[in-house]
Amino acid sequence: MNTTAAGTASRPTLDFAPDVDHLQGRRAGFVSRAVAFSIDGLIVIGGVPVIMFGIAVVQGLLEFEAPMYPPDLPDWLTGLISGLWSFWYFVGLWFATGRTVGAVVMGLRVVGRSKEHVGIVAATIRWWVMFATLFLIGEAWLILSKSRLAIHDRAAGTQVIYDSAVKRREVQVALAPEGATDTDPPR
Repeated sequence: MNTTAAGTASRPTLDFAPDVDHLQGRRAGFVSRAVAFSIDGLIVIGGVPVIMFGIAVVQGLLEFEAPMYPPDLPDWLTGLISGLWSFWYFVGLWFATGRTVGAVVMGLRVVGRSKEHVGIVAATIRWWVMFATLFLIGEAWLILSKSRLAIHDRAAGTQVIYDSAVKRREVQVALAPEGATDTDPPR
């Protein structure tokens, strides 16, 4: 039990947001990037059936029939749609915000070498190199890289840095017990 300034006992609290300020702006390592990429992979893989169901609904509406899942599409078109979804997800989010959903969760951001916004060309090159290396070889390269740059980072002139959008104090205030104020002493 901790005690407050008035000498009363208070409950111990868990620190849900460890202080990571010293990492801000530094290049992210393999584990952080792998967890972020795993989250993104689940979203991309899970998004394909959702897209296919949407196509099935549209086909059903156009043919005045109940939707048939999976939709009646040639395999090459299904593959193309899957590839375009992956492309849009990664390139679109890198270009728009520098972050995918996995990057937001892990507090990462894709930036240029001078920490500037990633342009559409760099984001596209980054995705194509990741695609060409099966999304795995570049990450394996990262384990051996002292500079913490994967193959796709080198090719596109990008880097992944720690850039937590949610600051520690904001998380603590949001998770504080009811009735606690921002001026309460730390426990």
